[in-house]
Amino acid sequence: MRILGPVDVTVDGAPREVRGRRRKAVLAVLALRAGEIVSTDRLTEVVWGDHAPRTAANTLQHHVSYLRRVLGDRAAISVRAPGYVLDADTDLLAVQRLLDQSKSEADPAGRAAHLRAALACWRDRPLVDVTGHAWLDEQAERIAALRTEAEDALTEVRLALGEHAMLVPELEWRCREQPFREHLHGQLMVALYRCGRQADALTAYQRLRHVLGEELGIDPTPALRELEAAILRQDAALDLPGVGPASRAGVLLEREHELSELTVAAREAVAGNGSVVLVSGEPGVGKSALVDAVRGRAPRQARLLVGCCDDLATPRALGPFRDLFGPRLRAAGDRDEVFEVLLGELTRPTVLVVEDVHWADEATVDALSFLVRRVASLPVLLMLTYRTAGPLLQRLLGQVAAAPRVRRFEPAPLSAAAVGRLLTASGLDPREVYAVTGGNPFFVTEILAAGHLDRVPPTVVDAVLARLDRLDGGGQEALAQLAVVPSTVEPWLRDALLPDGVAAVVAAERHGLLTVTPARTGFRHELIRRAVADALPVARRVELNRHVLAALVARGGVDLARVVHHAAEAGDTGAVVRYGPMAAEAASRAGSHLEAAAHLRLVLRQRELLDQERRADLLNRYAVESSVIGDMGSAVQAQREVVALRRGLDDVRALGRDLVWLSLICWRAGMPELVCGSSAEEAVALLESAGDDRALARALTHRSGLLSILYRTEESLALGERAVALARAAGDQEVLAHALASVGTAQADLGLAEAWTTLAEARQVTLASGSVSDFCRFTVNVVEILLWESRLDEAMSCVATALEMADGAGELRYLNRMYTCRATIAVEAGDWDQATADAELVAGARPPANPPTRCHALIALGRVRARRGLPGAQDALAQAWDLARATGELQNIGPAAVARAEAAWLRGDEVVAAELEPLHGQARRLGVRALVAELAYWLGIAGRPVPAEDSCHPHALLAAGRWREAAKRWQQAGCDHWYAVALAESDDPGDLAEALAIFEGLGAHPLVARVRARGIS
Repeated sequence: MRILGPVDVTVDGAPREVRGRRRKAVLAVLALRAGEIVSTDRLTEVVWGDHAPRTAANTLQHHVSYLRRVLGDRAAISVRAPGYVLDADTDLLAVQRLLDQSKSEADPAGRAAHLRAALACWRDRPLVDVTGHAWLDEQAERIAALRTEAEDALTEVRLALGEHAMLVPELEWRCREQPFREHLHGQLMVALYRCGRQADALTAYQRLRHVLGEELGIDPTPALRELEAAILRQDAALDLPGVGPASRAGVLLEREHELSELTVAAREAVAGNGSVVLVSGEPGVGKSALVDAVRGRAPRQARLLVGCCDDLATPRALGPFRDLFGPRLRAAGDRDEVFEVLLGELTRPTVLVVEDVHWADEATVDALSFLVRRVASLPVLLMLTYRTAGPLLQRLLGQVAAAPRVRRFEPAPLSAAAVGRLLTASGLDPREVYAVTGGNPFFVTEILAAGHLDRVPPTVVDAVLARLDRLDGGGQEALAQLAVVPSTVEPWLRDALLPDGVAAVVAAERHGLLTVTPARTGFRHELIRRAVADALPVARRVELNRHVLAALVARGGVDLARVVHHAAEAGDTGAVVRYGPMAAEAASRAGSHLEAAAHLRLVLRQRELLDQERRADLLNRYAVESSVIGDMGSAVQAQREVVALRRGLDDVRALGRDLVWLSLICWRAGMPELVCGSSAEEAVALLESAGDDRALARALTHRSGLLSILYRTEESLALGERAVALARAAGDQEVLAHALASVGTAQADLGLAEAWTTLAEARQVTLASGSVSDFCRFTVNVVEILLWESRLDEAMSCVATALEMADGAGELRYLNRMYTCRATIAVEAGDWDQATADAELVAGARPPANPPTRCHALIALGRVRARRGLPGAQDALAQAWDLARATGELQNIGPAAVARAEAAWLRGDEVVAAELEPLHGQARRLGVRALVAELAYWLGIAGRPVPAEDSCHPHALLAAGRWREAAKRWQQAGCDHWYAVALAESDDPGDLAEALAIFEGLGAHPLVARVRARGIS
């Protein structure tokens, strides 16, 4: 049980949300008295105060039953007269144990570890989401005081450990928040003094003295006055043992907070509590300096590994990890083996730094996402530095946001005062340097190294070029050659490019332009490399890139992405065409589909060098890669060109296969059925006589799926059964899995008894194939059937399995569909926070999810916002409506129309019958029973009732006035919202009170207001 923040529960380390304010209040009371009997009278008094309804006892039982389900253990809350007992651990009990351990710990570092662990239990203000209950508010104040006690104790220990420089910004902030706490101000004075800031320490005392006198009319305590006197006389007792005034200054200016947090994070990692640190900012602001500072602050047990992403035109797949774990990663085959290698390497305490993640390839981002989701249980501090976040990095940052422990730093430029301190005794004018550099630390240090400003034009980059003038002609030539390589250079490549080898770069290293190690040679900063490269004439850059290309090709076995990059920069179109497809294939195998598409795009710019068949093959590969990354416009255009080329070739099988792909890609792009269907029909017709049963089975399966979407169920079933027979005969398990799923879906739509037997076989075959994408597609079909049958728990279980598979395999591109499925189920199950989180993730995904997926995510988001009376509902549903109509498919248009009708009703607006009537007619003709029932209900609300359907669907029952039967069905299904909507049709105060309690728990404010308007409170 967790009450040190929002009230919730963790089971096996995974958070489980508790829905409903009063349910949280019940859990909070039990958690605060864990192990003790809390009477029902006491619970009722705390939760409802003087306004308990007559049904409070029954509602309390309902709340306890719900909490047991959340806990997954009925025995966790047991009945003991005259109330209940919670038998579970709480974060508050954990804090009290840790504080007791810290008091008995003799070693300061060990004591600090206990105190940090205790403070890490706090996630926000205690009981932050159950305020307004008098007794709980009192307990929150008591627990807050416990936190203050722990913070003060940790500060004392950190001062004893010599962390005064890191403490200053934290203590300054706390003093602003708590201006009357003298002990806190005393700690700040000591920290400032130990940093060599005696005047600032005395100013802090005078500031406190003024505030106490003005606000409270009192003077500081004698202890604080004595501390002021000790600072004035520079009492040696204030210094740490063995530390004199000369050693107080820090290495990095104005980075105390970041250094403190990094030190804490590294220690936590050694203790097994991994975390993520994000460092973002402009070039030269000091991201790499923070990385260097970690070396001296990480515990001795932790190793430091630093990998970098390179500024290649098309990045290397897994570049930073290949640099760090090269031999083992080269032996790894698929992505699962790569992830296994990474986990194996990170079982010991490690600070893993990946720099310049904004240049990362898709496979690296997938690997980082994999680590981010597991870092909390690893002894690892994962530190990522980056500049501006593009779409690929934004996807990673979305994963990081869900990690349990995340620290974000955005180092600011140095202040004018800090620049002045750096330039002391340099003879340079600090004001002029600050004006030119804007406080960028790298630019400031470059000008300091140059020793003058007289040759610096408006851009500080010229300060770098000015230092190049100190090199002789050979040194400048060597630097120019290395500058066209956007990564560090291995010794073999350096020796191949520079006739004099390492001797050619000695002067550049001496002048601080290069860093040379036995393993690598590289520019000390990326800005230096860019300054040199950008200053080269274009013809010279082309020539130097040709040298690099020749060396890479002669070497052999190098990363093909590097070869393609330098081929493109050298203008060698033949090399681009030769190596680009191989680089794309390698990137695709590694999961870097963005890079694969980029390589193929580069090759296809030279399509005039390709024959017709080769061009068609590469365009097809490009279409597939573009589809995977969500670039559906490029995918459709490329595949259409493929089909046009195939028509000019004498290869019916290839044309048939490519028509299937065109149909599939058009459907994923949300294009109307006419486009998808015509391609699929032509594919089937061509392949019927082509003698390729495997290709025909695939085409029939795809066509069956399209007919199912159009609710042409009997036709879908017939084609699916043919596909099953062909796939079995051909031994094609992938096509068999798809075909069985289509057949099972059609059988379920027709109400045939064998449907679930067929779907069970489809599931078995799909799992045996090991294809995560196929299992996700299968799950979408099954969830739709389970939702129609109101089997929400089974639907959620199916999605959970698919999500786990996709997440474990790092198949992030399929997660959008599963998140949308979970959001749709969660809307019905009343788990609206989960629905919102999933729907917002998909709606904001970059690149965007495909139109059908995004449409249903927006429907889920709009329904929750409408039901809670939140802004943004109309906008979300308007976007969903536009997407749905663009697809032309009833499976998208129908749910969007129903959601818009409900939102209008909740706002008190008129439900537009003209929007619903044609859809109702279409759904009746096609036999879409669930949609018919929902549309009929909302037409009744709109004052345009339609003839009653012979249906047991709850909406049909509710439309017919049989609200009690509808309520029973929704209650059995676990649909709390609709159960309460049905109860609200009653005139019985007990039914209305129960409906009100459910609406309040869900946060359904519009319906809460309607029930209360009927005199229920």
